[in-house]
Order: sequence, then C-alpha cells, then structure tokens
Amino acid sequence: ERSFHVRCVKDDIDAKKTRSQWKCRDCRSSSSHGSVNSSSSTALTKDFLVRVLEDFKAEVFGEMKSFKTEMMSLSTSVQFLSDKMDTSNALMQDIRTELTDLKKENEDLREKTTSLASEVYALKDKVRSLEQYTRNSNIEISGVPVTAREVVTDIVHDVGAALGIELQQSDIAAAHRIPSYNRERTPSIVVQFQSRVTKDTWISKFREVRSLTASQLDHFNFVSNATFKLRYLINDTYWSPKSDSPIFFYTGNEGDITLFAQNTGFIWEIAPDFKALIVFAEHRYYGESLPFGNKSRDPEHLGYLSSSQALMDYVELIAELKQTNHDRKHPVIVFGGSYGGMLAAWMRMKYPATVAGAIAASAPIWQFTDMTPCDVYNRVLTSAFSMASRRCSSNIRRSWAAINNVTKTDGGKTWLNNTWKLCKPVTTAENVTALKDYLSDLYSNLAMVNYPYPSTFLADLPAYPVKAFCEHLRYEDLDGEKLLTALFGGVSVYFNYTGKAKCLDYSGAYQQSLDDSLWQYQACTEMVMPMCANGKYDMFEPSEWNLTEFSEKCYKTYKATPQPWLVKNLYGGKHISTASNIIFSNGLLDPWSGGGVLRNVSATAQAIIMPESAHHLDLRSKNPADPISVTTARKFYIYIIHGWISH
Repeated sequence: ERSFHVRCVKDDIDAKKTRSQWKCRDCRSSSSHGSVNSSSSTALTKDFLVRVLEDFKAEVFGEMKSFKTEMMSLSTSVQFLSDKMDTSNALMQDIRTELTDLKKENEDLREKTTSLASEVYALKDKVRSLEQYTRNSNIEISGVPVTAREVVTDIVHDVGAALGIELQQSDIAAAHRIPSYNRERTPSIVVQFQSRVTKDTWISKFREVRSLTASQLDHFNFVSNATFKLRYLINDTYWSPKSDSPIFFYTGNEGDITLFAQNTGFIWEIAPDFKALIVFAEHRYYGESLPFGNKSRDPEHLGYLSSSQALMDYVELIAELKQTNHDRKHPVIVFGGSYGGMLAAWMRMKYPATVAGAIAASAPIWQFTDMTPCDVYNRVLTSAFSMASRRCSSNIRRSWAAINNVTKTDGGKTWLNNTWKLCKPVTTAENVTALKDYLSDLYSNLAMVNYPYPSTFLADLPAYPVKAFCEHLRYEDLDGEKLLTALFGGVSVYFNYTGKAKCLDYSGAYQQSLDDSLWQYQACTEMVMPMCANGKYDMFEPSEWNLTEFSEKCYKTYKATPQPWLVKNLYGGKHISTASNIIFSNGLLDPWSGGGVLRNVSATAQAIIMPESAHHLDLRSKNPADPISVTTARKFYIYIIHGWISH
C-alpha cells in the first residue's frame, strides 16, 4: 500500500487522477514509499524534511518575488495615475482661475458697456438739447391751406394779426413750408423769429385765444351748466383722418400735462406706424386746467376734484375730437402711468363704448383698504435698496435713530444743519419730522425712477440712482454722525446730482410740475391708500395705519372726510373678471407694484411683469440700456393694440 505526504493529498482525495500535478517529487513518483507513518519511511527522514522545506521555501520565495514584481508594477501604475491626477487638478485650478478672471472681465465689460450706453444716450440728449436750442425761436403753424403763388411771410403776418400781434418784417428771420410725408395732411409752416421774446409773445397770445375744450364743472349735476377750460395737447403729424386711424389718448396725472408728454415717448414712437392722432389730456385742477383760477386750491373749491369727474372730462373731450369725423370709427386707445394708469384702466372698465383698449402702466388699482396689506409698499421699496447693497437698507433703518439722537441737543442740531447744508435749519421737533418725511419721500422717488439711464422725470438723476445712493451706505461700521454724513452723500444724489443746489430744501421731494398738495386732497377723499411700516421687514420707523387719526388730519386741513371704500364701490376692487382689453404692466423694482394687478383677471385683461423695471419705464422712450423684459413688453403692446383696433 502506497503512503503519501499529507501536504500533497489534503486537498485532493482522488490521488490517482491528479498525482501527476503534485509538487512533491517523492509523492509524484510511481514507486512505493510505504506508509508515511512507518519509522523507516523516507518521508520522515531529516533529508527528506529538508528537501520538502527547500521545495516549499523555493515555492514561497518564487511567489513572493512574483507578488513583489506585481506590486512594483501596480505602484508604478498608481504613481502614474497620481501624477496624472495632480496634473489634472492643476489644469482644473488654472481653468477655474481663468474662468473667474473671464467672469470678472465680462462683468467689467458689461458695466463699461452700460456706462458707455448711458454716456451715448446723454450725448444724444445733449445734441437734442442743442438742436432744440437752435430752434428756441421757432414756431410751427399747421392747418393753413396751400395756395398758388403764396407768400409764406404774408401768411405769418396774417396769422399774427389774427392773434392780435403786429409783426414787423424784421421780426421774421425765415419762414417756409416743410414737406409732409402724409399726403392727406397740409404741409406746415415753420417760422424762425429774430428774437425769443417774439416767439414767447406769439405763444402767449395763442394760448389766450386757443380753443380749449369747455368741460362741465360737474358732470353729475343736471341743474348746473358751469364749465371750465380743460387743457390738452394734440399732435396730428401722423394722423390720417379719412381712414379709421386710432386716437392715442393719454389720461393725465396729478401734474402739468407737458411733463407727461415729455416722458411718455412710447406713444410718440409707435404713432407713425398706426397713423394715430396723439392727445395728452390734462387732469382737472392740475397744470393750467384750473376751474377757479388761482382760487382753485381753496378748500371750498376742491369739491369737484375727483377721478370720476376727470374720467368724464376725458370722455367728453374724445367725443369732441371725433365729432368732426363721425363717419369714421377712430378707435381710442388710452395710455396712462401711475395714477394716470389707474384712470386708463378705469376708463376702459366704465366707458367701453368710448375706449377700445387701455395700457395701464404701474397702476396700483388695488392699493386700497381691504385689498392690499398696508406694509406691502414699504417692503417692496426696501427690497429695491437691499438689492443695490445688502447693507444699504439696514443703514437706512438705523439712520432714523441716529437723526433722533443727534437732534436731541442744540449742538447736534447745529451739526446736522451745517453737515447737511439745510436751507431751513432744524430747530424744532416739527422740523425733524418734516426732514424725516422728506427722506421717506426721497427713498420712494429714487425707487420709482430707478431707471437704467440718466433721467430728469422727478429730479436730475444718474443711471440706477438707487445704486448710486447706496454706494454711500455700503459699509457696515457706520454709526452716529459717521452714518449721517454718509447718508447725506446718498441724499445728494437726489437733490444735487448736478451740483447746482446750494442747500438742501426738505420742504418737498417732488418736482414742481407734480402737485403733491392737490394729490393730498385726493388722498384725503377717495384715493385712501393705507400705508404702514414695522421697522423689521422694511427700513422705516415703525408706524401703524390709523384711519381715525388720518381722517382727523384730513378734516382739519380740507374739511373733508375720507371715504376708504369709495374706489372699490366705483370701480369694482378685485372683482373685475368682466374687464376686457386692458394691459396691467408692473415692474418689480417699483414699490407701487405691490398694489398693482400681478395676475390675469380675464382672457383679455392681462398682467405683464417686468422684473428689472421701475415705475412705468415701459411707457418711456426706448433706450439702449432698457432691460429685455421692457423691450419685449413694448413689442407685445404693439401686437395687442393692432388686435384691439382691428376688432
């Protein structure tokens, strides 16, 4: 019987089949070695054990050498991959650095491009101003029929005589007809006078005899027939009266109508394509449309100042404009911004037989009792400053306490008067309140006219005036007098951007063309818009809305009692699902957007949201710096107006 080593057979039971594969030389051999347990077996001799151990050692060393070789190869591979990874990381870091640099360069280029666009616009504006200056002695006479062998200067003399002006031949520098691109329109006559005084006299006389519309003083009184002269501006340069060309009608705001005619370029830009008649109607009691002349502001004469009366003024004016062409449709599209936008929307709702459609820009028709929370306006306003600089709004919030603290002492008041260059020194608590009210109005105005280019609507301002203001309040360590000094730098952006102001007049933050005092009367009667602040989610001193206190103040000033729900009852509040053909546009930089219509209310009464737009930017003239949301909105208005007119 054959014996084998345990090392050879422990994993192989079928010894006969696999013995040739065993590594032990003695066990592989075919000769018999006898039992491995026998004392005479070679498997148990010293030499045999030595050979076995040597075989095993050689085998282990061989395997270890092979393993070492494999490990060295693996190590080389790992090192190669590690080197490649280091190289890749270095390349990635270089790419990140280059990308960061490119982003910065791109941002710098974008800022430079915006700045250059603003500069180009400013230069163009200067060129326009210079061109206008060269025309400051010119007038245009329209509507005089062309006759054979006419002498234009003789026509000018005849028109002057009709106005009660005795002209000398030497008063006229030049006079000629200008070509008309509209065959249906009589070419106008342009006259250049030798003196600006002659031109001003001509215009003054024209205003005296010009046919202003005689509007009913009280449209809702069947007994009184009293009237007053309502001013309106009209331009028929592109008008095609023998066709169904539309009338573009601007519903005047709380101010001189010329201000809105100068700042509503969108109407002027699209009128040629529509061959539209352009009309800007002045709101009663504002500008030159004064029912009681210089006494119109007296409380006893203010009872006829209301939105309802103003809307009927516009309805009657439109009827008068259309009566000479009653055989033509001449659809009327009304435009308005802010309060004018509210009037435009309400006019379409109340008088759809007169108005075919309305573009109501930045119209807060829901900024009334029980429609919008009283703190929304100030929260949206605060967000505009926070977006410009995250520290800006927090510094403004802390500035109220700084003003209160510094004005506690006479020395502090003197410091503030000198540092802020106040026209009227702060000496009383009433002065301090007036100064803080001025600042609140200033912040509102900055947010409303936060346009991407320089503007002069409410004041002479740079592009993005909120950002320019906040540049002075971007630091975190501002406090006390240091904070107020920085704040004055920001305030100067609004009241003294041109550098011409010698002192800060805090009696009012509004341009004279906007009549804040008369608007306050409207706010005390029907335009009751609750406002409040908590000083936590906004940047203002905490103030609650108190209708009782507000009513007492209004009665003391105007002998009038507010009617908070009148607008809702007159125009429907939020229940306007039957409204049609109205565009409600709002810019989210505008604090009034919180009280605006931000959703579609019907299939054709639609909301347009412009995230980068301030107060009725979409109605202004186009500018290279306009955000894409505004340019897109204007294109949509043109498309919509075509649809309204065709129907």
